[in-house]
Amino acid sequence: MILDKITGLNNNIAIVGDSWAFGEWYPIEGHFGSYIDTVPVVSHPSPQQYLHEHFKNIKVYHMAQVGGENNANADILKDHKQHFDFGIVYWTCPSRALLNKWENTKKDLSEITLEDYRNKVEKYSKSALEDYNNCDMPLLFIGGQVSLPDLSDYGNCHAVVDRMTNLVEEPFWCEYEKVNKTGTVHNKIDWEGIFRLLELGHEINFSEKFLKDIHKIRVEEFPKYRLNPYYFPDQGHGSRFLHRIATDKLIEYIETNNMINTIVN
Repeated sequence: MILDKITGLNNNIAIVGDSWAFGEWYPIEGHFGSYIDTVPVVSHPSPQQYLHEHFKNIKVYHMAQVGGENNANADILKDHKQHFDFGIVYWTCPSRALLNKWENTKKDLSEITLEDYRNKVEKYSKSALEDYNNCDMPLLFIGGQVSLPDLSDYGNCHAVVDRMTNLVEEPFWCEYEKVNKTGTVHNKIDWEGIFRLLELGHEINFSEKFLKDIHKIRVEEFPKYRLNPYYFPDQGHGSRFLHRIATDKLIEYIETNNMINTIVN
């Protein structure tokens, strides 16, 4: 426990991750997504707010980054681990580090196969988990953009929510029928990332077969419906209502494992 002798506050909690860690992103009319000019605008800082409402004696340090990579986030937390009692990690797609590397190079990738891509992404995933595990503090993991990897070999890494999307019974919406739909998602790689990279216009050359394989698997692993706007107002991130459910899971884990000195109900 890290006690602030002036305020009496104890327990420093770090939050790291990507845009999912910020909370609700409700689209602003007339603007691109949840941005005003180039400034990201969060409509509800759900994880911090709900944690502070429940635990009156904590300090939550939000170090997540929009578009953040697992590997970079793990490095930041590892370098500053002495300041925190435990951390909350919103796990993002491990392909981001690889795609960001490719984005900054003009490279011929015509020989890469689906298996090659999987193997490269897996290496980034394991590297990030090793760094997180070496932070020498309990880390509570939440799957947002993708589902969590296997954490069984990493003693400091604890799965609390495998995938936020799967916390609700009807996470999807059928535009044609105008009704909510049931379903789950379990992909551990965001296959859309490859196509977003191409849309940016970078001079990266993938083979036609590779792109067809990626498209096939993304169709197989993700339902054909849109996301339920009640839980996903911007069709990409969880709403305050979905974050409420996920944060309650966090709170339950924290209390069950006595991770905070004084619990205020």
